[in-house]
Amino acid sequence: MLRLPYIVLLVALGGVTLYTYRELPSRAFAADDYQWLLNVDQLAPLTLLQQAFDPLAQQHFYRPLVWAMLWTQLQLFGLHPAGFHMVSLALHLTNAMLVGLLAVRLSNANSPTSASDRSNGIMAGLLACALVALHPAPFEAVVWISAQSELLGTCLLLLAIHLWISTGMNTSQPPRSASRDPWLIAAATGFLGLAMLAKESAILGLPLMLLLGWGQVRQRWAYLPPLLLSLAFAALQVAVGQQNRVLREGLYGIGPQLFTNPLRSLALVVAPLSGTEHADTTWLVWAGLIVALALLALLVIETHAAGIWRPTLRWRLIVALLLTLAPTAPFTSPPDSRYLYLPVALAAVLVGSIIGQWWVRERLQQKSALIGRSSILICALLAIWWGSGELTLREWRFAAGSGSGGSLWRLTSEICAAVTPGQVVLVDPPIALPHAEAIVHLACGATTRPLVVERAGLEGALKPNSVVIIFPGGSATVERWL
Repeated sequence: MLRLPYIVLLVALGGVTLYTYRELPSRAFAADDYQWLLNVDQLAPLTLLQQAFDPLAQQHFYRPLVWAMLWTQLQLFGLHPAGFHMVSLALHLTNAMLVGLLAVRLSNANSPTSASDRSNGIMAGLLACALVALHPAPFEAVVWISAQSELLGTCLLLLAIHLWISTGMNTSQPPRSASRDPWLIAAATGFLGLAMLAKESAILGLPLMLLLGWGQVRQRWAYLPPLLLSLAFAALQVAVGQQNRVLREGLYGIGPQLFTNPLRSLALVVAPLSGTEHADTTWLVWAGLIVALALLALLVIETHAAGIWRPTLRWRLIVALLLTLAPTAPFTSPPDSRYLYLPVALAAVLVGSIIGQWWVRERLQQKSALIGRSSILICALLAIWWGSGELTLREWRFAAGSGSGGSLWRLTSEICAAVTPGQVVLVDPPIALPHAEAIVHLACGATTRPLVVERAGLEGALKPNSVVIIFPGGSATVERWL
């Protein structure tokens, strides 16, 4: 049971996280948000399920649970982004709690100490929880509504892992454990399937479950259900990939990015310095290479100490962390920050377990133990202070970068609330064409035609019942009505 000081620390961490994202509920939708919302807007429940779960109807990614989640939020909050942002924050805090709990459970399960010392594992869990809650690298997953797939997929995957490792936790009660194992394995498999329906990279869930639950699931048949499910999902992804516009547009490929993107991602997990949110800085590749070599060296040391067939917890967590970097490899551009959410979660468990193992070692002399633990706490507080500040800056920059779309959304919503124009002409909009068209359709309905033109072609595009919108300084403004 948690003691009062730990509860206070946990509540304080939640308060710091909410304070860090204090401006988020007031932010507008951004970029792909409008297209996702347009997909589910005005759909009846049965139509939604039919379109969301039909793999042949998808031209992007197969994420039916994201369709369902956005549709549900649309029914609850309408086209007001504050409610969507609060859902993102709730998922983020839940994930931080689940990662912290995972660090506690793994640290305690691999600790040689008695049950009376298990409170030390709780401290390791708090540090892991703080690392996920306030790590700047994957900020887009929290501040961008379209990235709720990362939050939801990670949440479901963490639940699957918790259920999976629970099958071997109560070894002191064999009858009870044996009777509940089939239910736990079925539930873990079910949550793994749901995670894959939220985010395709959750197909990594099976190897992650095997690594983190190493030696705890003793029934050989238990591996069959998640394996068959993963193979079926992989086959489904092949069918969806044939019509995926991201693949057709060449945004995935084979080239040096197969090595440089994971290295960039690894560097950002370790050193998310200011100005690196776009992952396009050259030094990230070299920094990632240094970190990767250090981790590989640690793997060799751990393998030599324990043997490949008896991998330590640290060995398994390092392999798991490196595995989660794989989805960033095929992108022909540097990896977006939202794809670092799961790697940061695994890194947090790794850091928490290392600290937990150190914390519960054979007790040192009283003076050195006090100095060491005080140093850990001071470093943790400094990291929380810095991470909170860096996150605030990144959230502000993201909101500023999406300001043009937000101003167009507000303006077209005001116009179409009063009158329905036949055509909305956008002159040189500083936003992507699909986003601009989705904004107009979402605000005005399907009967209003969006038209994007350059200034030189404006006069030839004008028709009766048209609104001309320009973007002086990046903010949408009505130039004239016809």
